[in-house]
Amino acid sequence: MSADDIQHLQAVGKDAQVAKQQFILKDDQQKVWQHVSSLSRGRVDFVLDNCQAFLISLPKFVTNFVFILARCSWIRGNIQNLQFAYLLFTDLVFADFLVTYTPYVSAIYFHPKLIPWFVSDVTPSDFKQAISSLLDPSFFGSLAEASTPSSDHLTYMVTRWNKYIDEGIFNLSVPLDTPLGGDATAAEFWTSPWPYWNLEVQAPELFKTLTKSDLVIFKGDLKLTGDVRWPAWTSFETAVGPLAGSFPLLSLRTNKADVVVGVEKEVAERLDMGSEKWRVDGR
Repeated sequence: MSADDIQHLQAVGKDAQVAKQQFILKDDQQKVWQHVSSLSRGRVDFVLDNCQAFLISLPKFVTNFVFILARCSWIRGNIQNLQFAYLLFTDLVFADFLVTYTPYVSAIYFHPKLIPWFVSDVTPSDFKQAISSLLDPSFFGSLAEASTPSSDHLTYMVTRWNKYIDEGIFNLSVPLDTPLGGDATAAEFWTSPWPYWNLEVQAPELFKTLTKSDLVIFKGDLKLTGDVRWPAWTSFETAVGPLAGSFPLLSLRTNKADVVVGVEKEVAERLDMGSEKWRVDGR
């Protein structure tokens, strides 16, 4: 995808949402919001996936700043394109919105991976470093030389996140100081060979923990549906197997692999007649 494509996807507002509708094959956001708004001091869990970079073209200047490369390793360098852990950042922003600006949610639990399972998966150290780096002026290099309303707002928001961590409003499912590949039973299942169908059998304590949640958000994880190339019109409930009905579940996914479910049959067949690339190109 080009930088223009990415900036278009990141656009917000009513008009931007309308323009994106043709690219959304399954949209349950109204049902999700109806569920969230029915809660009172609820709990939401994020099963973290990528913290990988989105590419934003900055052709008019080259600056010295920290950027993410390979997974979420924080490396200093001189480049002409800014890469940032956009997906992890937006998870945190969404979580902040839920607990700060609504009366519906009072606790967030983030579930990291113990290793970067698919190169860019969020690990405990990534989570910790994301917070500390966003509060470090040197992280932004020359961009931090002058205070702006945007930078002030960012500092205020991330300082609030730190406070939420201290107060137990934002929680990591494992200790923040868990090392890469460390021993943490609460997260071992996520990087095991088992599909998530086997969650209750293979990780009963983790399963029990998730049943206490009012909403569990999965991010683009193919193991949720067994990494099986189902007919695209297979219902989501069928594809997630035993997890269906175990706890409220939301899956957020951009099509980047052959695994697609929940699409109306006539829609899938029409798209296949054009090209099967719709399953994998993220559009």
